Amino acid sequence: MLMSRNKSSGTSEHGLSAVLPERRNAQRFRVHWAVTVRGIDGKGGIFDEVGHLKNLSSTGALMILPSRPNPDARLSIRITIPFKKRSCFGYSARVVRVEETARTVEVALGFESQHPTFIEN
Repeated sequence: MLMSRNKSSGTSEHGLSAVLPERRNAQRFRVHWAVTVRGIDGKGGIFDEVGHLKNLSSTGALMILPSRPNPDARLSIRITIPFKKRSCFGYSARVVRVEETARTVEVALGFESQHPTFIEN
């Protein structure tokens, strides 16, 4: 699904609405694909986690993880595409934003390259 290139911040108490320009240059697509993340935690140990993507573009992604990675951490991402023949591709990425809610940890990533590595199963 293609997402809007403009965000509306809603209507103010005076009935005025503001439209803010989109900061991203690439189209984002809503997906719900499995993702495996490998990185280094705050104590210097290697971690592997499983989560899922919320949206994906050629320059980055938004994913849901069970725990919070460090801001600016470098991660290795493996994305599973749910086709008949399971296909995977990977990226090197940097954490650009982390937002926690009561139920989830949303992690925004910037890919280091727009060209993924394809992984055969």
